This record gives sequence, C-alpha cells and structure tokens, in this order.
Amino acid sequence: MMPLQEARGLTTVMFAVRPCRVPWPRRFCRSLTSYSPKVYAYPFKLSSAQAVAQLDPIVGGSFLRPELQMQKIVPVYFPAWFIDAEVEASVLAGPTALGAKEGRVTVIFNNSYLPGHTMSKLSSISLLSKQLERSRPIPFSPALGNQYDTEVTCLPFKTTPFAILDAVKSLRPDDCVWNNLRIDPSSIHTNLISAYPVLMPLYLAQYASAEDGTRKSMTLTAIVEANHEHGRIIVENFIDPDVASVLPAWMLPDLDEFRYHGAGAANFANISTLTLPPEWNAPEFGSVANWLDTFLTAETLQELVDTDAGKMDDLRIRPFNDEEATSVRTFFRLGEERAEAHTFLNESGANPLQEVKDYTASFDTHRENALPKWWKDWQKSVTEKTKPT
Repeated sequence: MMPLQEARGLTTVMFAVRPCRVPWPRRFCRSLTSYSPKVYAYPFKLSSAQAVAQLDPIVGGSFLRPELQMQKIVPVYFPAWFIDAEVEASVLAGPTALGAKEGRVTVIFNNSYLPGHTMSKLSSISLLSKQLERSRPIPFSPALGNQYDTEVTCLPFKTTPFAILDAVKSLRPDDCVWNNLRIDPSSIHTNLISAYPVLMPLYLAQYASAEDGTRKSMTLTAIVEANHEHGRIIVENFIDPDVASVLPAWMLPDLDEFRYHGAGAANFANISTLTLPPEWNAPEFGSVANWLDTFLTAETLQELVDTDAGKMDDLRIRPFNDEEATSVRTFFRLGEERAEAHTFLNESGANPLQEVKDYTASFDTHRENALPKWWKDWQKSVTEKTKPT
C-alpha cells in the first residue's frame, strides 16, 4: 500500500494496483466464428513441455494424498474483463446509524478483474498477477489459436460486466455494511467505466493417482499461467479421504481451495484511489477491496451471463491498448486534482478570491474536456432511449 496523501483537507488513499476439478473444455479456436476486434490476448510464453517441467515438482504426492501422475495438459485462452471505473456513493461512517457522519466517497478502480466465462473453478480465481503487469497483450488473431504447434482451446465470452452495476444498486442496505461504514446502494453513480475484453493464456493439467484395488483413482487439476516464462502455478487442494478418515481433526489442515506458487492469490477488485471527506479516518478503508470481493460468487457470476456477450457492440467495451487506457486514467487523475481544487476553494472562506474561483473552474473545464468521446456518445444514446415516444 502506498502512503496516504492529504491535500488541503482532502484525504486520498492510494493503493497499489495488483492484478479442482475443472470440466475439460472442448471448443477449439478453429470452431469459433471469431472474437470481436476489441478482444486482445496475451501471447503464450512457454510450451506445454516447459509447463510440465514446472508442474511436476510441485504437484507430486504427500502424506495427505497419493502419488499423482499427469494424464493430460491443454493450452487454454480463458476470457476475462479488465475494468477501469470511477464510482461515487453516499456513505454513513460510524459505529451506529445514529450520529454517523455522512459523506460522498469516490472510488477509482484500475484493472479490476471479472471472469468472462463461468467455467467451474477457473471463474472463482482472479488471474491478475505481477507477471501480467510486465506483459503486453496484442489484438487477437487466428494465428494465436495455435501455440507451439498445439491447437489452443479458446473459450467464448459468456459474461458482460455492466450488469454488475445494476446488481449492486439493487442490494439491500443491510447487505452494504462493512466495519463502521454503511453504503447507500441506491446512491451509487458511475462517472465513467471502461471494460476491456482480454484472453488469458493458461495450461490446464490433470493429474490422477493409480488405482490399487483398494481405492479409486483420485484426480487433481493444476493451472499454469502462461503469460510469463515463470507465471504463477495454481494447484487444487484436496486430502485423500482414506487418510482423512484415520487422522484426528487437529492434524487436518484448514485448506483453501487452491495453493498458489510463484505469487499469492489476487483480488478481483483493485482500488487505486479513494477520495474521502476530510474528517474521515482513511486507514479504515484499507481492506475495502477484500470486502468487495465477497460479492463475486458463482451465483452472482451467473447473473452476468449474456447470450450476446460476444458481440461487444456496447461503447463502454474498449480494446485494451495504451491509447484507450491512458485516456480513461487521465480522466481519473484530473478528477483527483479537481477534488483537491474544490477542497481548497471550500477552505478559502465565504468570499474566496476570484483567482481561487478561476483556478477551481479550470479543473472543471479540464476534466470535462478529458471525458472520452465514446462515453459522451454512450450517455447520449442512453438519453435518447429513455425519451418518451
């Protein structure tokens, strides 16, 4: 976490941006009609043989499970959404609603992650990583469907990210209480959101134990992130039931669903900036991203399924390149500077100098001018649709 920044009474909290038994996919790139031109993909940086060489020493066996042997390994392009957004909401801060402080909070999300597919297990983890930050995606082309002379399984996009905004607004107020904060879900307003469709290169490996006449074969799935020569390895955790049945409870570890090697688990929600009322205690927001992650479950992901997800004709869906991301994040940065200017104006008394007023107004103008044209076009289209006929 980066240091707190306090500017003329405005508190801005900066955060570092981070980014089983899986049913085996059967749909290949050659059978897909096409991806939208907006889709970018991270190239594979290692072959299946290299992935196996990294996996075998990690998977192996232990006293909690039998020795496992690899049965197959498949290269997969898993669809995902990276999301940049600036969202405002009314929040009550205090141990009880009575006497709580009310204020408007602005949250900026940079490179938050949403699974683009509902595939079991894979959709329950965030594939953001430090290694991914050092990689650069490229526009998807059919040539990427074959890696190291192997056909890649390309999963289609099944989810759309924008339905989550409506889902959050429809939450009950009692569902939006975190520590001493109460968020009014009906007050949530999105100043700007951009969703980038990307394909994440993975190897899915299936391991199995041998049948010995006394027990059935056990299977385990491992995931290798292939966007880097040494990407994370994610292995399903499980304990041999025969072993678990003879061990006392205190000897059985409390296992998470996956073990991570190379780096730990990543958040889905990645918050880069929180802009708060000046009198609020900023450190209490430190784990807000973890709290937001609890809302993304298998059930809520199903609510985001859209049969037209692959069309991507929504103007808010943008290709993940430098030009698009920079324009959005410039707007965010100017919003932070604008908030600081308004705080300075508010602290200048009842009759601030004209120079102070002009200084503040200039940030309003810069911010408005930085709003991407596609966002203005989208707002216009929404307004036209809601006009009475």
